[in-house]
Amino acid sequence: MVERSHLAPFLYYVLLDVDPKKGDPFLKWLSGKHIQDVLTHPGFMWARRVPLDEPAEDGWKKLLIVYGINSREDYQIYKDSDLFLQFKEECKQFEGLYRVQRFSGQVDLVLD
Repeated sequence: MVERSHLAPFLYYVLLDVDPKKGDPFLKWLSGKHIQDVLTHPGFMWARRVPLDEPAEDGWKKLLIVYGINSREDYQIYKDSDLFLQFKEECKQFEGLYRVQRFSGQVDLVLD
């Protein structure tokens, strides 16, 4: 059973493929700075980093970051923020070391 304090009405997923040979600097930045900075944005409740068991077809590591957010509005405010633009700039130093897909959605069913 999931503790109620860990439930979030809106979820933001970031699916990453990371170069297994050269991606360590990106992973250190991701966990050591980026995720903590995202969590300072209003409405973000928690984050989970999940290394996936299945690699990408080309052997790159797969990683899923899940963020719990208070509302779709808080997510949109984040996407329109200077913080989001700052991250886009910071990521340029890691070009070629990762691939990213983003998904988001409102939770409409919770089963315990």
